Amino acid sequence: MVTLPTQPEPFPTTLIIQQALSPAVAMSASALLALGMHNRLSSVINRLRSLNQEARLSYQETSPAKPASPLPITGSLRQQQHLLLTRGRLLRNGLLCTNAAVASLTGCAFAIALGVLGALPLGDHWAAGLFLLGLLLMAGSLVFETLEVSLLLKALKLDVADTMPGNT
Repeated sequence: MVTLPTQPEPFPTTLIIQQALSPAVAMSASALLALGMHNRLSSVINRLRSLNQEARLSYQETSPAKPASPLPITGSLRQQQHLLLTRGRLLRNGLLCTNAAVASLTGCAFAIALGVLGALPLGDHWAAGLFLLGLLLMAGSLVFETLEVSLLLKALKLDVADTMPGNT
């Protein structure tokens, strides 16, 4: 009877790399998600600053003899400011979820490494829990991002309502 040679057990480093690949891919996805949300948050902040500057200019009176007195802000401008603040909060919450997901996935990679090396009892259980937590946080981030995108069109409609009546 011929016996087939068995493959040697992989070295722990190889196991660590193989098992840490899923969290690494998920971390990359989280980082890309965070980058996109951070860019959108920056544009929301810039637009809000622009609207606030527009509001400040509307407060100024033309006569230098009179002190400037606040004039009422148009309803459209106030609604846009409110929507932008809400969008900013949603993006902030999404970014917090994404950053927590990256931290959880990093913890997962450490748990895998320590579990394979025998330094962490039940390392595979810790790794699985942290991985699932990271995925749940990424899903939460996507929920916040989806809610923010739904407000984007409302803000755009308000922005063009005065100049393009009938198109909103």
